[in-house]
Amino acid sequence: MTKEGFLNQLREALEDEEVKKSIIEETIQEYASMIDDALESGESIEVFIKKMGTPKKVAKALAKDRPGRRSNRLTALSPFIATILFFLAGSLFQAWHPGWLFFLLIPITGILTSKPIQWRGLLIFTILIVFILVGTSTNLWNPLWSLFLLVIPQSQNKKNPNLNRVAMVYTYIAVAVYHVAVIYFGFSFVGGSQELRNLYLTLSLLVFLPILLYGFWNGSIQNILDLDWKNPKTVKDFLLNLTLVGGVTIGYLVLGFGWGLWHPGWLVFLIIPMVYILIGNKRLSLTGLMPFIATILFVLVGEYLAIPGQASAYSLSWVFFLLIPIVGILEKGR
Repeated sequence: MTKEGFLNQLREALEDEEVKKSIIEETIQEYASMIDDALESGESIEVFIKKMGTPKKVAKALAKDRPGRRSNRLTALSPFIATILFFLAGSLFQAWHPGWLFFLLIPITGILTSKPIQWRGLLIFTILIVFILVGTSTNLWNPLWSLFLLVIPQSQNKKNPNLNRVAMVYTYIAVAVYHVAVIYFGFSFVGGSQELRNLYLTLSLLVFLPILLYGFWNGSIQNILDLDWKNPKTVKDFLLNLTLVGGVTIGYLVLGFGWGLWHPGWLVFLIIPMVYILIGNKRLSLTGLMPFIATILFVLVGEYLAIPGQASAYSLSWVFFLLIPIVGILEKGR
């Protein structure tokens, strides 16, 4: 084995152990220096491996001892707590949907027990919970989908903190205005024809244009100002990102306005992280994709499969979440 081969295997092993990228880079640099010292002293790479261990053993040791590892009792118990609460909600109140939201306790617990706490990730889960709960009880999927736009200004711009504050305030105001517009023009007692009200609703979407522009400028979506337009690969990546995010968003609006499928149409947004996982990994990792696949199958089967004597099939479709640990075990064993 060569030095490069050892470091590449070590990087892959650390990624499999879900070590943070910053720690991975520090570890790779440290071991590269250690290998150089060993080679200069006359040792072979084989001798170095015997002394330090194989890349997999090194990665497991580092992952076990690294600070902030999410192995505390609360995180370990969260899947069992979520499952118990889910079955209680379903059995006692027939609330299989939206009772499945209890499973979100698993990633939320992981976020809260990590250091530092990833507040942006916590906000996303909070918005998703509000979206599902309020949407299920009121059927106001539109305008509730606009809550996800609140995530965009959370990416801080250190060079322009005042502008970031303005963008955050504007985003909250714009989302509130859109909610008022949809609720107001959506009721039949408002004067004017249905076509005119639909026109007003469509025009109200323009309040979100400055938010999207700020997202591109600030880097929440893609920093256009920092693009190297002379580099074909950079431009290609930007256009792919723009096409993916824009296409999915337009697709969701078409499903919502065209067929009223605000729920479960929101599942199309899961395509975005799935594509980035596929692009960002050299090897196909079903483990990373399975939470999204399981959620899609759970919601679609729960909504559209008919079970005699029940309003939905959520009491059955929860089994798809078992695919997550099953696939993880199978991939670990390869």
